[in-house]
Amino acid sequence: MRAEVRSLAPDAPLYNVRTLDALVDASVSDARFRTVLLALFAALALLLAVVGTYGVISLAVAQRTREMGIRLALGAAPGDILRMVLAGGLQPLVAGGLVGLGGGILLSRAVAGLLFNVTPADPATFAIASLVILVAGLAAAWLPARRACRVDPALALRQ
Repeated sequence: MRAEVRSLAPDAPLYNVRTLDALVDASVSDARFRTVLLALFAALALLLAVVGTYGVISLAVAQRTREMGIRLALGAAPGDILRMVLAGGLQPLVAGGLVGLGGGILLSRAVAGLLFNVTPADPATFAIASLVILVAGLAAAWLPARRACRVDPALALRQ
């Protein structure tokens, strides 16, 4: 590029020659960094939510082991216990999700400057985020629910 410009205009000053890709990358680097940082914090928040949900549901299952054993001894099917534990984990998850959706819609104006080609209250974005949280919460509840189905009724009755 330098040689071509010098052949056309030898007296023209030439400095800071970069490709268009390099100029575009430099112009969006701050926004790209903020987006990556925001995505990392969102992933960390999701991980903490899943671990917290798992811990709370595991504690609830551990505290109700005797009750579940008695239910199994009296004829409850393991599927009934599974549904009971999943429903117990799903209720606070849905309530928290609704509160989070309301807060997200109210506070979305604060991050409007970081959004590109998305409106602050974009329904698709909120639906996808809610679905991800719901699936993560159900995944966190699945292990304690499966463990609850395997409670030995005789052992629970002895306790």
